[in-house]
Amino acid sequence: MIPLVPRTAWTIDLAVGERSSGPIPRRSDGQRLDRRTAHRWVRSIGRQAGLGHVDPHMLRAAFIMVALDAGVPLRDVQLAARHADPRTTTVYDHRRQGLDRHAACVVVAFVSGE
Repeated sequence: MIPLVPRTAWTIDLAVGERSSGPIPRRSDGQRLDRRTAHRWVRSIGRQAGLGHVDPHMLRAAFIMVALDAGVPLRDVQLAARHADPRTTTVYDHRRQGLDRHAACVVVAFVSGE
């Protein structure tokens, strides 16, 4: 089971409407949402938002990085991400830390007074 935050529960309620059965996210033809269609939706929404290339894995990676930044314990993030090994979860954190520590980022932060 995955707990739903209120905004997510509200969004699901909107998607379900008055229906009492069937898939929650549906394609425009009413069929179950498949991985390919979900991937296209995420890519399209990313383009519309002016973000360039966005894919479902980027959303997953962002969730993991934000959870770690927010102080969620590694074990809890690992479970939420359904990673069998905590080292898989820490890969996301190391990638971000590597960029944060890059000389260009450090210089910009120093010059801008951050």
